[in-house]
This record gives sequence, structure tokens and C-alpha cells, in this order.
Amino acid sequence: MKKLLVAGLCLVLVGYWMNRPKDMPVGFLDRYEGERRIDKASMVGGVCSTDRCLTIYVAPWCPYCTQLTPVIDQMARDLQSEGVSVALIVGSDSLGKVKAYAKKYSVPVYEDANGDYYRSIGVTAVPYFAVTNASGKIVETMLGGYTSVASMRQELGI
Repeated sequence: MKKLLVAGLCLVLVGYWMNRPKDMPVGFLDRYEGERRIDKASMVGGVCSTDRCLTIYVAPWCPYCTQLTPVIDQMARDLQSEGVSVALIVGSDSLGKVKAYAKKYSVPVYEDANGDYYRSIGVTAVPYFAVTNASGKIVETMLGGYTSVASMRQELGI
């Protein structure tokens, strides 16, 4: 029974790895700072304006995302101050919950309440982190996270 379970898990992981997107999908999302909309329909994903970009996807209903909010916020601030482009996306919940959760971050966030961009990424769990190069190719991903900024940056190679 254990061997069957391990084999099934391996098949799922191999299937995910083989079917994951090679390029970060492009989407147009509203950008907020707190509850105030900064831009309507800003582009997320695709070609990166810096050497490396980080896309982070979190959801209000995710207890692990909530637990990691301070760490994710600190990492996003640190990377932005170092000139790394960061797209923090809050989504897959009602617009009211997305906006309320977005207020917990000190950096601007993108809103994807209907989850369209989340589905285009092709993952089924949050928090999700993707590091892309300047041409938009995904070079590193991570599901879940760590309770320290240093550990997360080491895992993501940024």
C-alpha cells in the first residue's frame, strides 16, 4: 500500500513538473495600495523590466498565507529596495475579502478576485512564488514558504 501511495505521489509531481508553464503567463490586473486603486488593468507577468522578477500569489482563505504575511511583506519590500520587480497578487476570493487582505501588505498588490490569473499559472496551491528572468522565463518556483526572509530568498535564489 505504501509503495502504491509513493508511486501515485511521484506521478502527480512528475505530471506537475512536466505541465508547469515555462513562461510566466501575462494578465491584466487592477493594482491597489490598501483599498485605493492605483492602476486599472496593469500588466502582470511576461517580460521582466529587471534582471529577475518575483511573482507571489496568495489568497485570503489560505491559513498559511495569513501566517506568512509579515515574512512575504518584508521580502517584497527588501527585494523592491534592491531593484527587483515584485508582483504580489491577492486573489481567488470575493473582492471584499481580497481588498481587506491586501491592506495587510505595505507594498502595492494586484487583485485577482475571480482567480483567472491563478488558473493561468497552472498551480493548485498557495502561497506560490515564481522567479522569472528578464524574458519572462520561469527559473525557480516554490509552493509554501518559510518563516524567515533569508530562508525564502535562499530557496528562490534571489
